[in-house]
Amino acid sequence: MESEDQIIKSNVALDIVQSLGQYLKTQNLYDAVVLVGGTEFRCHKLLLAAHCGYFRTAFETKLNENVNKYPLKEISLEVFKLIYRAMHTGCSIVTRDNVINMLKAADYLNIPFLENECIRFINRVKSSENCLEFYIAGTKYNSEKVKSMVWPIILKHFHSIHLTKHFLDLSQDDLSKLLQNENLVTKSEDYVVKAILLWVKYNTQEMKKKIRPINPIEDKGRAQTSSDEGRAQTSSDEGRAQTSPDEGRAQTSSDEPASKRRKVQSQFIRANDDMGDRTNRGNREQILVALFEHVKLFLISEKYLEKLIKHPFVQEYSHFKDFIIKALSRRVFINQRDVYWPANATHRKCSTYQHSVLFAFKKRTSSFEIKAHLIESNRWSVIPNHLSKMTTLKLATIDTSLYAFSRRPSAAQREMEGGQRSRKRSIFISKYVNGEWSEVMPLNESSKKFSVVTVDGFLYILSPFGKKFQKLDPSLRNVRNLKDLPYRKPISHVMRYADSILVFYSEPEPLIGMTNTLVFSYNTHKNMWSRLDHNLSFTASGMTSFKDELNTYVIQSCGRMWKIVKTAAGILEFDQVERLWQTDWPLHGVVVLMDELYIYGVRSPIHQNSSELKKEVQGFRKINYIYHNNCTENSTFAPFIVS
Repeated sequence: MESEDQIIKSNVALDIVQSLGQYLKTQNLYDAVVLVGGTEFRCHKLLLAAHCGYFRTAFETKLNENVNKYPLKEISLEVFKLIYRAMHTGCSIVTRDNVINMLKAADYLNIPFLENECIRFINRVKSSENCLEFYIAGTKYNSEKVKSMVWPIILKHFHSIHLTKHFLDLSQDDLSKLLQNENLVTKSEDYVVKAILLWVKYNTQEMKKKIRPINPIEDKGRAQTSSDEGRAQTSSDEGRAQTSPDEGRAQTSSDEPASKRRKVQSQFIRANDDMGDRTNRGNREQILVALFEHVKLFLISEKYLEKLIKHPFVQEYSHFKDFIIKALSRRVFINQRDVYWPANATHRKCSTYQHSVLFAFKKRTSSFEIKAHLIESNRWSVIPNHLSKMTTLKLATIDTSLYAFSRRPSAAQREMEGGQRSRKRSIFISKYVNGEWSEVMPLNESSKKFSVVTVDGFLYILSPFGKKFQKLDPSLRNVRNLKDLPYRKPISHVMRYADSILVFYSEPEPLIGMTNTLVFSYNTHKNMWSRLDHNLSFTASGMTSFKDELNTYVIQSCGRMWKIVKTAAGILEFDQVERLWQTDWPLHGVVVLMDELYIYGVRSPIHQNSSELKKEVQGFRKINYIYHNNCTENSTFAPFIVS
């Protein structure tokens, strides 16, 4: 019964509105005249004030208390006719052809019902073809709802819309907002750069043509309306003294939006002056550099970078040239790309590529399972592999290629000699690229324990048994024997530091109850080993290492974090940064994604539930601790980008 009463009330309300509208259309008892395009509209102040904030302000202003005629210069005759009809009948007046003009009128006249109708209409018809047009209109006419509705479409269809005229009409602030959004969808960062170059070229060449000439005398008169001027103004069109609503309010002009969101004319003049200044050489470079701050610089393809280095902007602007050289250097010096991902090297959220860390888990059978932890989505996925009957598996990455080193008998070595199988075994090297595995080559190696490290696109294999040290060029499938390792002893940790390889040997000292760690450095350019001048006073067993853009660090399983510092004399020193936890926690590895640390280790309830875990450390905004049930101390670890 309650719903029926509600329907009856709605019908009654509709009848009342229709009756009122029919009467008002007769223009009887009108008390205001609105002048639009030379046409007079006889109106009722009550109706105008109820619907339009513009007129409500005009009527309530004491300066206009004796005024009955109100000229509108910014609204076209066709648009006001429709608004006039809608105010009397409530009929729908918004179409695809006039929706932008209606949104302008809704903003200028401050008509909520018209703005809402425009929003509903835009929500129905929005698409990749018109989203930028609506976004620009929403910006110009102060409709945040319109902007928020079409923004996801702009992000999703950036690849197609960045070549349109409306894209070139975006403001610098809106373009910056678009470029820095992690949800921007693009096939390649190359297209982001192309879009910036097109926008900068267009806007810095055409800006002066688009600037409205400013009449200082006219604008001064608009901006400085006094109360005396508001009471008596001469209208050239009417030949008698009239006060315009536009002139009766301080700090407004006929060129500005609704009163609640208006700015003084002097600000408008300064804005135009600023746009004019952009045409000079210095401002163009500033704009270019500011926009490039939001580019994923290290994801630009090498082929496109080679084109960019010849671009006129690169030749003309030194700061822009620095961006391109920085990106090229990261491409050339492959060491900069293998363990950390700064902000300008991280893929956008909607990219087909995902930053991950790979683990090789030993199964009960003679096989391994390779799992990837997708960092940003915090999910685990399985990397398919064809590797079986293995006793050892090591993983290493070079750029976008994953290499697996597996110990298994070769076909020739399975042949029986004298009734017994040969005990000699080989390491088989496989390569994983774009979801496919391929065999690279076998490597004769009899040691059960070996280490692999990558430097400058080469794979170095260290085997303590026999002090064997080899360098593999995976592109040429060529192996070269290098100078022997310093010791036959087991290696506690091996890592890359700049263009060198550091090898750690931990030696317990039972008499003093401490462990000394010897550190040897291998110069990859000179094929030479050298020993650090002093031993480390901490153990390297269970230690892991990582680097960011500037520094290299190591973390012990006890939680101590050290930074490697090279003195002016070329001596490597280990400076303690902080202790991140207090318990012993077997580690797998660490990666850096933007400004956050991701530390991986075995499942440990004691460590995981510790209240003493550090959540941040100097140089990094946040520390993330990642555990997995199947991780063991022997799980191999490799940062990788999966697609």
